[in-house]
Amino acid sequence: MEKSGGFGGFADAIGKFAKNARIGQFVTFLSGGIIFFDDYANCLVVGGSLRPILDELNVSREKLAFIVDATAAPIASLVPLSSVSIQHFKTNIRLHRFHGFDISFYSSFNL
Repeated sequence: MEKSGGFGGFADAIGKFAKNARIGQFVTFLSGGIIFFDDYANCLVVGGSLRPILDELNVSREKLAFIVDATAAPIASLVPLSSVSIQHFKTNIRLHRFHGFDISFYSSFNL
């Protein structure tokens, strides 16, 4: 995505809202909520694209890393259509557990 210009396009679209350090951090937080399909992709896309913008706004890289990490996995876990939640659902069906209850999917639904 970096070589094709995807990071640059995303940074240009989002970066025009970041006028100071506080708004830049908030934009980073919101970007973490927009890219919810995978927690690792969230880290790569949001962190990689907004790093130059937050560098210009004098926001430390540690703070950027914290914001990206704080929004990546929690958002991907809460959204029903993400790679994290789908993998969790597949694991629970395979193990005959769903939210702590023992449900026999194989015998009930003939999966």
